[in-house]
Amino acid sequence: MKYARAFSTALKTDGYPEEWLHSAVSYKQLKKCIKSIQKELVDMGLDVNTLAHIWGSHGDFTEKPYPLQYTLGADTGSFKPTLIFTMDTSGRLPVDAFLSPETRGFLQSLVKQPDLDGSSHRNSVVTGSPPLAVPEITQQRVDITLSLAMTGPCVIEDAMPVPKDITIKIPLVNDSAFFRTLTRDMSSLDALQLKEEAELSANICDLGEVVGRLAPPPQSGEKTDLQPWREIFSLYIDSNIFFSTKEQDQFNRTSAIAQEQMQSFLDKLKGLGISERFQKKGSRIALHHFVAINLSLLKHLKFQELNLTASMKILKKFDKRTALGVRRIYSKVFPSEKFWSSALAKS
Repeated sequence: MKYARAFSTALKTDGYPEEWLHSAVSYKQLKKCIKSIQKELVDMGLDVNTLAHIWGSHGDFTEKPYPLQYTLGADTGSFKPTLIFTMDTSGRLPVDAFLSPETRGFLQSLVKQPDLDGSSHRNSVVTGSPPLAVPEITQQRVDITLSLAMTGPCVIEDAMPVPKDITIKIPLVNDSAFFRTLTRDMSSLDALQLKEEAELSANICDLGEVVGRLAPPPQSGEKTDLQPWREIFSLYIDSNIFFSTKEQDQFNRTSAIAQEQMQSFLDKLKGLGISERFQKKGSRIALHHFVAINLSLLKHLKFQELNLTASMKILKKFDKRTALGVRRIYSKVFPSEKFWSSALAKS
């Protein structure tokens, strides 16, 4: 079964609330965006093999200027994905040998594109001036911005500086749609998490107050379920459902492991017959609420994992179809939140 179908099936069959489903990652929509991104790049002669060759030919690009850069442009609060090519004054890329004739011709045509007044872009820099952005032009549905980068003026007979490198910036329209959608989904998941965390925290505090009334110290002279509740909480901690108290096993549990541990806890709880020793009717109701809270935590954990996996898989698919290495970039711009099930369980 393909992942898109498996993801959709899991959302529908695991009994998640409708509100949660509205916050889930839009996996199918993001897949459609990737197809549009592929077409946009191929129209420029930048298919996945060409881009992979460019990246591979220069390793990690430790020497500047980089022949190719990909930036999300997210520092302004909105995504503006851009491909940036650096060419020399002859209109050649340092990786020319890896480009198809169509790609090379496309990029060179951008360098030779005249300004509106008929002058050449490469004559746009004057002595001592910083890199100069020139008006946007349109080519094959893509807005292109050219700028000239100076490594230091080179004086020739007419005392005019000669630009060393030409930078071509290509805003990618469909990439922007992809990242707007993904970031909207991740923000929605974060908002849902905060809301549900607040509700569960309130339920845990209320339960704590109830148990406190049901299990007063024996010296009070009234009936108390202190000992049964002590045994329940001791068994719960030892079960290591969402977290471990052992130093060598400090990691949070996956939903699969947590579900196994939860079932083990319930089986032991029933086998020991602890609830049969309750003296107060309210303790059985409180125990039911205690179990319900933990099952809700487990469902949250599964939903979080499901969507985190979906986001990682769609970014992996993006890179596989474009060779742009976006997983590394996006994780810095929008780091995933830590799961909070273990923190709530400890409380």
